[in-house]
Amino acid sequence: MEQENRINFSIQNLSDDILMDIFRFLTIKDIALIQLINKEWKKCTEKPFLWRRIKYDFQEHEIQDKKLYIRWIIEKINIYDVEQLIINDPNCHLTFQDIYQILTKNFNSLQDLELSIYNLNESQANIISLLIVKNCPNLRSFTTYGCFAMDQFIEHFQLLNKLDSLSIMCSDNSFTGRYLKTLPPLKKLFLRPYLIEYSNILEVIRKGKNTLEELAIDTEQMDDDQIIKLFNELNKTKIQSLLLNYCEYFQDEVFNYLRQFTQLKRLKFYKANEVTQEGYFNCFQNFASTSLIHLNLKECNELDDEGLISILSKSTQLECLKLAWQKNVTSESIRYLFSNCFNLQTCVLIGIKSLDARGFPAIQELQQYFEVQKYGELKRNNQYQDDYNNDCINNRAYTSIDIQNYFSKPIGKTSIIKYYQKLRFIDCTKSDMVPDQILQILHLFKPYLVARNYYSEEM
Repeated sequence: MEQENRINFSIQNLSDDILMDIFRFLTIKDIALIQLINKEWKKCTEKPFLWRRIKYDFQEHEIQDKKLYIRWIIEKINIYDVEQLIINDPNCHLTFQDIYQILTKNFNSLQDLELSIYNLNESQANIISLLIVKNCPNLRSFTTYGCFAMDQFIEHFQLLNKLDSLSIMCSDNSFTGRYLKTLPPLKKLFLRPYLIEYSNILEVIRKGKNTLEELAIDTEQMDDDQIIKLFNELNKTKIQSLLLNYCEYFQDEVFNYLRQFTQLKRLKFYKANEVTQEGYFNCFQNFASTSLIHLNLKECNELDDEGLISILSKSTQLECLKLAWQKNVTSESIRYLFSNCFNLQTCVLIGIKSLDARGFPAIQELQQYFEVQKYGELKRNNQYQDDYNNDCINNRAYTSIDIQNYFSKPIGKTSIIKYYQKLRFIDCTKSDMVPDQILQILHLFKPYLVARNYYSEEM
């Protein structure tokens, strides 16, 4: 009972901002379970501002009484003023009638709609699309997986005057994109259909000359000339986020065009096998943007330390770096990353075979003094008996407090705590030479850090 009262007290005293952050990660089923705890918890979860975002996740193992669940969904939609609605139904629990019922309400406040539905025929999807246009007049963002990725569906959306973000996330061969140019000028455009026509992509980019900020697209069906023309058109826009998938056929000459974008904040260049070490270095050495915060170079196989350091030197505000299977990236460039990019929050280093303890400044120096024990403890390594022992080490086991004390020690005019101050996630899956001990020390310094070792196990 005392424990229950303490929990009630803490949730009642959470600020609205914290509650909103928590609710962002919860499905409707999660919230329903929370409401069953007691009256205080139920009352807390009924605050209207928490229901601006509603996510229905129809996973097969979650549904026991589907009719009751649908009825509960419709009840919540009718009560609350929804701004974001996500319906994920990969296992086809929802019928056409269910979806129709959900979307019948006038969603005057709805700005963001995501539908992952796969079991509607063309006629039914057409009816639903008209319903969305009628009942969601202020819709700004639409994302779809599955049967809504059809040209005639997008044709109806030209009536949504406030739409500025569109994501078509499927490989349906029937989607050509011929109606994209009829949409209002877009800020964000994510296109994954396999056979979308190249001319239609150019048309929508040209229309977004003064608005387009984010583009994600597969490039495997484009030749060099088409990609260069695409880049030149993008350079006339306000592009800040460029996510390029399946870049197997990019050559150095094509890749070099990326350096011209002056406002890039996010760059994804995935699976480029043909770009050489020299190509990466020449592009990154002359890279125009100095404001990158997100960089994804997974499976860019020929990237080496020189190329990586050249882009990191221009991206000291970097918050996220994702690498995978670079055979020529070593501890040298990763150490440079941690020593210069102090805003780093997410670091993915999958299959970096030449990365070892030397890539982790401060931790490598600390490693020699400790041996990792069970239950997250470190113990003194008895072979070291120097002045360091007088500062931090005695004859007992060491946990997070000791590690944090070490990281607070000044070196010159600064403190080594700066290296990992904002880090929240690091993944060293299949990176053979990164010892668990390094990640264990890092985790003790940052208790809320998610750190994955070679086997993708969380430390």
